[in-house]
Amino acid sequence: MKEIISNGLLWDTRNIVLDSNNLIDWYAGMNASTDGHRLPTKDEWQDLAALGSTWDDERPGRWFGPDHELRENSSQSVFLPADGFCGMDGTLYKIGIYGCYWSASPYSSLAYCLYFYRGGTYPAYYTNRRYGFNIRMVQDSLQAKPQICGMKY
Repeated sequence: MKEIISNGLLWDTRNIVLDSNNLIDWYAGMNASTDGHRLPTKDEWQDLAALGSTWDDERPGRWFGPDHELRENSSQSVFLPADGFCGMDGTLYKIGIYGCYWSASPYSSLAYCLYFYRGGTYPAYYTNRRYGFNIRMVQDSLQAKPQICGMKY
């Protein structure tokens, strides 16, 4: 899977799909973290959003990163499709209008997520953990690892 380095993280370029379902609850998202891949934290979503973003009308979603305005020609930005969300009753809502992505950060009995649409981005939104949202994994970049005794990890 191709990855983009932005803000010291390796961002996967595709969403995780579990059992032919790309909108999953927070608990399943937390359990999907494997092999160094994990959900981004609330702070990491905020850091990515702070780099800027551009809405893409051709394939509804948003480009996030330092060169977001380049869209497909970007080398440091991540595209997140606006796949809507799945209600707790199993109904799909707002496909092509809203993008909702889980973070690894809990908030009381809720959890933080990145929420966006054409008119704005909310990287520290929180909601019920049972909603079905997208999952986008990250890894810590080797470039971001500290040097100890002159060795990179």
